[in-house]
Amino acid sequence: MLVAVFCLPITLLDSLYNGWRYGAFLCKATPYLQGVSVCASVNFLAAIAVDRYLAICYTLEHKMTWRIARTIVFLIWTCSLCIMIPWALFYKMSHVCRFCGDALKTKWGLKLHEDRHLGLSKYSCCDKQFSRKEDLTRHM
Repeated sequence: MLVAVFCLPITLLDSLYNGWRYGAFLCKATPYLQGVSVCASVNFLAAIAVDRYLAICYTLEHKMTWRIARTIVFLIWTCSLCIMIPWALFYKMSHVCRFCGDALKTKWGLKLHEDRHLGLSKYSCCDKQFSRKEDLTRHM
């Protein structure tokens, strides 16, 4: 649920558009929430595996009460939140160029990049983007 509400829409929009457009808070919060949800999911799967092992091997002695279950859930979420604190503290926004596609060379030796996402092409030069190659050559 955490991934579906917070992480997937922002990751999708980040993949579709060139560059991060959501500010410093979401730059830190998105990977932190992704890490917390993955860590919690793995720990919950491990807890389920241990519970099933105890239920099969110690059928009569093993009793899971609501109090124990709530304590385990609380501990899993607390550990997941604490383990991912370094991500929240040390993530910073910085300019990173990532291009997916062909690099075009200009007459000045500069490389222009053609990004292809979902069948749409956009051409990048400096920080400007163009939807047609002709507009890009006019800019140069």
